[in-house]
Formats: sequence, C-alpha cells, structure tokens
Amino acid sequence: MLVASIGIDLGKITFPLVALGKRNKVLVRKKFSRAQLLYAD
Repeated sequence: MLVASIGIDLGKITFPLVALGKRNKVLVRKKFSRAQLLYAD
C-alpha cells in the first residue's frame, strides 16, 4: 500500500485520520483518541 498523503482532523475529541493513495483513493480511514495518538507504536 503506497500512501501519498495523510489527513487528520485535530479539532475534535476523537481524531479522524484518512490516508490517500496516488489517485486520491481512500486507503485507510480510522478514528483515534488522544491517548491512542500519543502512545501509538
């Protein structure tokens, strides 16, 4: 999976993250809490 760009909305309680491929196709769409983002492995 080749990720071309990543977007994250930091203005909420949970943080939606989207990873796009070369042709702007959504490859990954996930929601994270603050703790999950801070301590992700």
